[in-house]
Amino acid sequence: MAAVIARRIGSSLIAPQAKPLTAAFLAKQAAPALFSGHPNGCRCALHTRTAPPATPDEALETLRAGNSRFIEGNATAPNRDLNTVKELAKGQKPFAAFLSCADSRVPVEILFDQGFGDVFVTRVAGNIATPEIIGSLEFGTAVLGAKVLYVLGHSACGAVAATAAGGSVPGVISSLYYHIKPAVRTSGGDV
Repeated sequence: MAAVIARRIGSSLIAPQAKPLTAAFLAKQAAPALFSGHPNGCRCALHTRTAPPATPDEALETLRAGNSRFIEGNATAPNRDLNTVKELAKGQKPFAAFLSCADSRVPVEILFDQGFGDVFVTRVAGNIATPEIIGSLEFGTAVLGAKVLYVLGHSACGAVAATAAGGSVPGVISSLYYHIKPAVRTSGGDV
């Protein structure tokens, strides 16, 4: 299930709860949304950039509309072409910033039907907000001008499950535990 926190921070809006997403649903929807339709397998909106949302409410509506297109299997894959990449070499102005899990089953740009330069995404296992992640999100909003700060969670997070289990893991994976344990305790283990 996608979990999102909702409140205004200055001129940015943190989005309200999104619709639940499961791995099975994502696997079923991703293929047709990405690889059918237009020649070369894309359903791009004629490879043209539209004006970015000007307000937090417009940005949130753009994300809702993109997520609806994805859920309905009608993704347009906007701004996903080489011309857009070349255009963005001059600079980026994403309209939304995301804190999301590093889980490969939660690809933000695809879930919200966005393309290159549209969203500024930070991804880290367990959605932890370390100083590096917070600094990155501040850069995305305060410097680059993102209008929305969206915190996107998901179900069946391996980092959260490993923290709840508390077992031994290789390398420095357990360094995530310190940041996730308070949430596991607060939830009473219902993660």
